[in-house]
Amino acid sequence: MAKSNDAMISPPDLGNDGPRFNGMPLSAIIMLAAGLAVLGGLLALVVMTGRGDNESPLPPICLPVTLEEASSAVNGGLVSRVHVLTETGNAARGPLAVTLDLADGNCRELPKGVQGQDDFYRLVGGVTVFNQTRASEAQRVNVLWEAQSNIPGDLLMIPTETPLPPTETPIPPTATIEAPTATAVPPTPTEVPPTETPIPPTATPEPPTATAVPPTETSPTETAAGTPTP
Repeated sequence: MAKSNDAMISPPDLGNDGPRFNGMPLSAIIMLAAGLAVLGGLLALVVMTGRGDNESPLPPICLPVTLEEASSAVNGGLVSRVHVLTETGNAARGPLAVTLDLADGNCRELPKGVQGQDDFYRLVGGVTVFNQTRASEAQRVNVLWEAQSNIPGDLLMIPTETPLPPTETPIPPTATIEAPTATAVPPTPTEVPPTETPIPPTATPEPPTATAVPPTETSPTETAAGTPTP
């Protein structure tokens, strides 16, 4: 024969420890439930904190960049934000660092310190001109000025130029130009053409002039031999 349900459930004990449930004090059951709830909340907090750390990406490492490269990135629409760092309470010192947030999630950083302020001002001026003349609403570069305290001293130090000792420029030895030694050259005999001595003309003897001799008269007594007879 089945027992009734009323016979199975024992009535609460109202002894010195207060009411009981299944032989345990009700206050102990409430404290145990509260402790379990606190442990569950702590466990959930630990799980959510750990999950949040895993999901949040680490900040990127900003690589160095030159002024020319940074200006080219700005004009090319590759920069979304520019951070300019100043010292808290001493804005007159000027910018001390400039960081560029790129549209692809990376970042670039100009050389830090007071010595780089000329580049900082030029970049910020270039961003202003780009926003006013060339950028669309989607390409505008936001410039954020931030102030921090406890700036490292090396960023505030103005480099002192150490004068370099004068460099002695070696003077090349002067080449002594020796006067050329005159070499006695024997005189070259000049050929004198022979002088033609004029030869006086030789007198050509004239042929003797024939003198006409009158004929000698021969006497009749001349001999045949030609001897005259007395």
